[in-house]
Amino acid sequence: MRTRIWMLACLGLLACAPRHIEAVSDTTPGAMVTSAPASSPPTAPSAANDAHDLSCDNPLYAFASRGAAVDDLRNVLGASNVLWQSDYDENWVSLYPDDPARELILDMDAERVFAVEARTPLSAARLGGVLRVGDDLAAVERFNGGPLPLAGPEPQTFEVASHTDATCRYFVELRADTTTPEQSAQAPGLRVSKLRMSRRGWLE
Repeated sequence: MRTRIWMLACLGLLACAPRHIEAVSDTTPGAMVTSAPASSPPTAPSAANDAHDLSCDNPLYAFASRGAAVDDLRNVLGASNVLWQSDYDENWVSLYPDDPARELILDMDAERVFAVEARTPLSAARLGGVLRVGDDLAAVERFNGGPLPLAGPEPQTFEVASHTDATCRYFVELRADTTTPEQSAQAPGLRVSKLRMSRRGWLE
């Protein structure tokens, strides 16, 4: 009798208790699981659209593979901003040829990019995402991680921050800037006059 009374009391409590419904995930194969859609985090602009980021891993130039084709560049940057140029027996591609601050020179091999160069004083290009045309010797040596073997104030070209087994290499040309104070006794006022990212050597 006591057992029966106890059971009836428990059933009464269950009937009166508030009901809580919890979502559970059914791990049975084929079961449908529904949930509220998660909000997507904001996305930053793709690096592939930044032609002035002269970094080896910039997907726009596809240096990790065969190099970008002209049509690939036109699809991203617009056909009017990617133009073939020629001078006697030389051919190259100019990006933004009508804007000195944005113009870049692309060397091509079988219509694929193998080098990108910035040479205008107002260039927005950044070698390795850091160095700019006009930067001083101290900035270049910081980027390089050590001093450069300078040979005087005449124009000089250096491979910087690179490895011998790298498929992509960084180069800078330094020239004396007579409008600035001396950077050192050996090389007064040296500043970056050209930036180059290449899958080959400086002149290859």
